[in-house]
Amino acid sequence: MYNAISLQCASFIYVFILMIVYFLKRKYNFLESKVYKALLIITMVVLVFDIANTYMMVSNTYGNWLPVVSELYFISLFIWLILFVSYVLFSRSSKKYESLKAFVEEHHMTYLLFAIAFLIFVALIVLQIYFR
Repeated sequence: MYNAISLQCASFIYVFILMIVYFLKRKYNFLESKVYKALLIITMVVLVFDIANTYMMVSNTYGNWLPVVSELYFISLFIWLILFVSYVLFSRSSKKYESLKAFVEEHHMTYLLFAIAFLIFVALIVLQIYFR
């Protein structure tokens, strides 16, 4: 299990270096760039919750915090997935959009994707996590 924590810490360092490189370069004000920036930030958050969750499970001295950290981990992972799918949708488009509203107006299928994402997000918050 400690190998998992080592791999997570290595991933954290790699993403941190990637963030430094990205934030130091010139950025364009397209929606795709904004989503990529958010994707980098949420990746760091996901890794922090993942490391904390794994450490708490290995050390077995978590008290009541493990369900809270696990819930936050799953929610952040879900947000990461939504951002990743959004980034893929934006990058596949030949036109560069300035706002989400302009993109949604041209691609009506995104309403359905966001509605499904919202329902799954509510389910993640409401449903309980059980550990054995």
